Amino acid sequence: MVALPDFCAGAMENWGLITFRENFLLVYGRPNIVHTSQITVAHELAHQWFGNMVTLKDWNEVWLKEGFAKYFENTMLDNKIDNGLNLYGDLATMDFEKALEKDSFATSHPLCSSIETASEVYESFDDISYSKGSAIIAMTLKIVGEKKFKEGLNKASTYGRNILRKGTEKMEKRATKIEEKSVSVIEWTASPDRLEGTLPKERENGQQFTLINCAISTRG
Repeated sequence: MVALPDFCAGAMENWGLITFRENFLLVYGRPNIVHTSQITVAHELAHQWFGNMVTLKDWNEVWLKEGFAKYFENTMLDNKIDNGLNLYGDLATMDFEKALEKDSFATSHPLCSSIETASEVYESFDDISYSKGSAIIAMTLKIVGEKKFKEGLNKASTYGRNILRKGTEKMEKRATKIEEKSVSVIEWTASPDRLEGTLPKERENGQQFTLINCAISTRG
């Protein structure tokens, strides 16, 4: 890892030589930015796998590399540094809330968008790709379970490219069923919307509610 005194980006995940803006890496005597430094380092290290070792087929899959890096920047630190305080777990929740907010705007776009110009490439590095991408990945893990999720990642890493179709299809084959239909990660990425749950309830004694069933659909 190299600290650069004049670097416009916060950090860059170059293969084998990650570069950082100097004040993001050299934090001695500045405890107020240690947290930011930890997050940045974890994010760029995650990119060594998601983005470098496993390369995207084209720009419309930016959310995969940024979503995975965003997801693992929180979970890696939560496991290694947090000491049970769940600070990074709270940060992941904030990212999820940010994704919901951004996805409610008219300017929202699908995670997989058609990218045809250089300006569209630049614009694709936004909160939808980072925060919503991370949220979709977290949802996938909860649905299929950690063991099967890791198996899916191992399979995805063997392809090197085009991991959206091939890698997520491997996970979907292991997915649990919701209302007798396999959960489709690919469908979630094709719409500029969020999934909404409907929870019909029966009132009991004026206070308690009994959950009857749960239906999940895409907001149009």
